[in-house]
Amino acid sequence: CDALCYAPDEFRNDRDFVLEAVRRNGTALCYAALDLRRDRDFVLRAVETNGTALCYAALELRRDRDFALSAVERNGVAVRYVADELQHDRDFLLHAVRLNSEALRYMGEEFRADRNLVLAAVLSNCAALRYADIALRGDCEFVLTVLQRNCAVLPHATDELRTNRDFLTSAVRISCEALRHMPEDANNDRDLICTAVHSNGAAIKYASDELQQDRDFVLAALRKNGNVLCHVREELWSDHDFVLDAVQINGAALRHAAAHLKHDRGFAIDAVRRNGAALHCVSEELRGLPDVVL
Repeated sequence: CDALCYAPDEFRNDRDFVLEAVRRNGTALCYAALDLRRDRDFVLRAVETNGTALCYAALELRRDRDFALSAVERNGVAVRYVADELQHDRDFLLHAVRLNSEALRYMGEEFRADRNLVLAAVLSNCAALRYADIALRGDCEFVLTVLQRNCAVLPHATDELRTNRDFLTSAVRISCEALRHMPEDANNDRDLICTAVHSNGAAIKYASDELQQDRDFVLAALRKNGNVLCHVREELWSDHDFVLDAVQINGAALRHAAAHLKHDRGFAIDAVRRNGAALHCVSEELRGLPDVVL
């Protein structure tokens, strides 16, 4: 890009030529004609191509709050090159991360540790948490606050927090979706899954294959939340004993049983004896038989 410094004026005034030079190296804007470095639209195009180009724009543009925000919106790294007074203006930075959460990555340490500023960035894009100060990424209260809006924030918390039992329990109480973003061994943790199921029956679908095939575990989950019925593995609904145990807990379980069980007269009799509410779920032809009803 240094060659541009010695290039004829026609090249230094050529928008397309300078943009290509900036694409290769942001410092190229330094050698562009002054009129180009003062041109709002041109500089924004240059910043979109390479955020470091803003460093070489005319000072009046770098001091212009609205222009600076437009630049940051196009390229987060531009926040490094706005005028010094804006780099230390908390209100400006708050607007900046709302427009482009990536800007948090290029801010000073004190701002990456600012709870409200980081929260604004993370609410815009949960992945922005990875740019926050480590103290915030390991702050149980802060991460749980963000998690209420978006569970995908979990992978960006500290490893220490993500293995903290109390934190994980609080997380699944907020949303069973948190299980999708937890360490691999979390989906095989019976107590943790049961805690999640208590709040939302759908949580059982995030349990390990081993737990989802475990009759006793699934029945225990069903006792905690009847909505588990909709998320039980299909193969269990062909298990004669499992279905009867499930019906005893919740008569509606018979509705999910395999067809050969729902049409089995002897099975229907056993199911209704376990739970009278199951009568609504037996096949229509069996529902009218006296020995099934009685």
